Amino acid sequence: MPPRSKEPQPSFDFGFEPEPAETLGFATPTEVGPSDTFFFAIRPSPMAGARIDAMSQALISTPAWQGGHRVGLAQLHASLHALDRKAGALHDVLAAGCRAAAGLELKAFPVCFDALFQFKEGPIVLRGSDGVAPLVDLHRSLGLALRAAGFSVSLGSTPHISLIYPRTHAPVELPVIDPVSWTVDHLVLIHSRFGLTAHHELARWPLVA
Repeated sequence: MPPRSKEPQPSFDFGFEPEPAETLGFATPTEVGPSDTFFFAIRPSPMAGARIDAMSQALISTPAWQGGHRVGLAQLHASLHALDRKAGALHDVLAAGCRAAAGLELKAFPVCFDALFQFKEGPIVLRGSDGVAPLVDLHRSLGLALRAAGFSVSLGSTPHISLIYPRTHAPVELPVIDPVSWTVDHLVLIHSRFGLTAHHELARWPLVA
C-alpha cells in the first residue's frame, strides 16, 4: 500500500515573509494538540488573583456546584480574541497575531469586576459594569488590529473571568461580592492545552503607565 500523502496545510497571505519566533517575540510551542487554542487575554495581578481564587474555592463548596470544574489560580484570565488556527501554518498565524498586538500603543488601565453571573448552560463568571469599559476598548482595539492583519474576529465583547464550570445547571442564587480591582499592565498570548487544564504564556506586551 503506498504511503498516505499528508493533508495540504491551508495557506493564508498575511502580507509578510515568515520570521523566526525569537525575532517576533513569542515562544514557539513544542507540543500542540489538534484541539489546543491560542488566544489573547489579560490576567489578574497576584493580589487580585488570590482574591478571585479564594472566591471560587468558597463557591465550589456550594452543594449545587460540588463536583464541577474550578478554574485554578494559574488559569484565571479574561480572554480577548482567539487566533484561528485554520488561517494558515501555526507559526504564521502566531506571527501575524503577535505583529498585530505589538503594533498597538496602549496604556495601563484600571479594571473592576463586581458581580457574579452564570451563563445559561455555561460557567459561573465574574463580570463588571462601568469598571470593565477600558477592557471593552482594548478588545476593540486589538480586534481592529487583528482584522487589519487578515483575521476574522468579532468586535462584540462581554468581559468576564470564568470561575467554575458546574456539573449541573440548576438555577442557584449567586451571592453579592466585594469588587475585585487591579491595574492591567500586560497583554498576553496564551496557548491552552486541551484536556490538560494547562496554560502556557507564549508572549506578553507591557502596557505603559
